[in-house]
Amino acid sequence: QTDPLDASSALRITAFETYDNSVDLSFTSVPGIQYILHFSSDLENWQTLGAPVQANGNVTRIMPALAPANAFPRFFRISVLP
Repeated sequence: QTDPLDASSALRITAFETYDNSVDLSFTSVPGIQYILHFSSDLENWQTLGAPVQANGNVTRIMPALAPANAFPRFFRISVLP
């Protein structure tokens, strides 16, 4: 988990690339913690993208497939699972 009293302890996007049918995303993580990616076209309605992933190191990379989209822009968020 992140420590709210430590400025260096935060989830940060380290790399992000979108393709026609996928997204390639790397972020800082805590080993053993599970994360899930969501996407939205309007910042109000969010959908899960891919399966939860458990971090094995200090940086985690996920590359879930995207359905071809007519609705752009797409916004992404990462959540920590309990």
